[in-house]
Amino acid sequence: MRNVAECEGLDYLEMFIMATVDAALAAQNATIAAESLGLGTVYIGAMRNHPEEVPATIKLPP
Repeated sequence: MRNVAECEGLDYLEMFIMATVDAALAAQNATIAAESLGLGTVYIGAMRNHPEEVPATIKLPP
């Protein structure tokens, strides 16, 4: 039998997976829309962890 503390997050697992899938679908649609306008795109997963460093690394304007 599992400890109650081990199972606390299970109620939120489905919501987390749905949110992750929804975000990926939104990003995919934004990418397709940008590409239809002749723009390039790239997913940057490090934005969450390094929001100040990424713009400098890819040389974004201020």
